[in-house]
Amino acid sequence: MRAIESLRFAFEKLKVRVWYFGLGRFPRFVSFLKTCGITGVVRNYHYRSGVSPDGVYRTRISDVGVAFHVPTAGDLVQLEHGLFLDEQKSLDMLLAELHAGDAFLDVGASVGIFTLPSATVVGESGQVIAFEPGGKRFRELGNNLFLNGLRNVRAFNVALGENEDTARLRTTGHAPAILAAGKTAAGAGDGEELVDVVCGDSFWRNQKLPIPRVVKIDVDGFEYAVLKGLRGTLSNPACELLFCEIHPDMLPKEATPEAVETLVSSLGFEIENTFQRRFERQLVARKKPLPSA
Repeated sequence: MRAIESLRFAFEKLKVRVWYFGLGRFPRFVSFLKTCGITGVVRNYHYRSGVSPDGVYRTRISDVGVAFHVPTAGDLVQLEHGLFLDEQKSLDMLLAELHAGDAFLDVGASVGIFTLPSATVVGESGQVIAFEPGGKRFRELGNNLFLNGLRNVRAFNVALGENEDTARLRTTGHAPAILAAGKTAAGAGDGEELVDVVCGDSFWRNQKLPIPRVVKIDVDGFEYAVLKGLRGTLSNPACELLFCEIHPDMLPKEATPEAVETLVSSLGFEIENTFQRRFERQLVARKKPLPSA
């Protein structure tokens, strides 16, 4: 009990939500908590200290205030890992590029880590178009949009791809991923669900969506299909900036990271920056500005 009380005092004194999750990446720290038998205590205390009684977690992303529904301590772990560890660099870079009135496309929106602050930045004169195929995460995204009072977001519960199709989506683990599409997608097993896939360009025309100035794609191995299906939209000169996460180990056999980069270049983008995040390659590509008249 003395060890537990010491940990509680340290967390209260230092107010170290992000610090905890930083240490949480280190196996020895996690092992220490397990050895002491206090992993659940630490996580629950962290949850109670950071989440309001009605299950709402409020924070700032690049100085933009956002709120998320966080029902459990496990949900908070996953959310804070995304906000402050996995996606922080990409979030800061992307939000610095957005302006009031912009159209922003978020492919793989999840619960709204990029969608919510982006919608605030582009304002009522702008628009965010978000795609999230997973049923549970799409519902959570909708709840978070309502919680933040955002009315400039059009959210769609489908996956973008190259063709109209059906796909199996893995719903367990840290990040959902499309496992198979087409004939091989028949029947969903445990921890999976069947989702609809639409051709990006066709869907864009049918829904009369604006050409996005900035695009973010994070679909855990399905990025090659997304890019091919959006070739017309992304080739438009008004589409200026692309953030794309490449998952080498999850790409289909016919695709490689180099093939993804070649496709991006063929759409008129110049690759400006790449950086590694664990097993993923983060790509930032930009089009040259059109010559002024």
